[in-house]
Amino acid sequence: MHSISLLLSPFNKSFTPFISAFSKSLSSSYKIQTVANLLFKNIALNRKERSFFFYLLKQFHNRLTVNDFKTNKKVTSSQTLDFKNLFNKELFFDFDIILESAKVRLRPLDITDQEHLTQFALSQNIWTYFALKMSDLTSITNYIEDALEQRASRLRYTFIIEDPVTKTIMGSTAFGNFSKNDNRIEFGWSWIGKEFQGTGVNMHVKFLLSEFAFNVLDLERIEAKTDFLNLRARKALIKIGMTEEGILRSHTLMPDGRRRDTIFYSILKDEWPSLQAKNFQDFDFNISILNEKSG
Repeated sequence: MHSISLLLSPFNKSFTPFISAFSKSLSSSYKIQTVANLLFKNIALNRKERSFFFYLLKQFHNRLTVNDFKTNKKVTSSQTLDFKNLFNKELFFDFDIILESAKVRLRPLDITDQEHLTQFALSQNIWTYFALKMSDLTSITNYIEDALEQRASRLRYTFIIEDPVTKTIMGSTAFGNFSKNDNRIEFGWSWIGKEFQGTGVNMHVKFLLSEFAFNVLDLERIEAKTDFLNLRARKALIKIGMTEEGILRSHTLMPDGRRRDTIFYSILKDEWPSLQAKNFQDFDFNISILNEKSG
């Protein structure tokens, strides 16, 4: 039987009836709704919890666990659709999401990451084109607190980039500027430690974010922007298949007082399949939903 304790932990309830009902659903021809009704008779759940549990029950019944969801050829379109429905677009901000490939693991930034991120404050070359000055413990603390506040406001979702095996922190990236009405999102706010630059980490990060945006959130457009002078970042965005769109002059005030010209890039949903096949053919994508965010 699949392990479900972690997935069910947010609700702090007794799940014996759930496990019993789930076992029965797998060993008989019970309809999922029948099992769900049995669940709801034994556990007091609010409307939101009922919806989430019904989703989980469907996934488990199909032998597909949310803790090991892979968007590859083995997953049917209907299963992908079920997963999309969990989020309802902007609701993904409310869940702790882990995206993982063979090379990188993206997990939500946490307040406890402060100690591990401080080491990067001394690597000033990382921050040359960054819109924030990250030079000491205070700036790192402010960065983390701001990122957490932005997520709580559903404005930006910041991830830690780490090695999936050693859990060594390699950098950070984020989703932001989400527009439900326009069905688009931006990825960026990215930085990678000097020793991990040029190792393919960025390609894996951008692949995971793009796959999630297009095939889970079902968005129409991903956009990115960077400093016009940041040639390394511009080449990286072109390398993953983004289209250069234009320059906004004197767009952003930098920490050193310079007003940067900002250049924009994008990928459209109908472009992603061919870009994926061309640039990310051997990349794997795994997604885990641990629980709703704390607080």
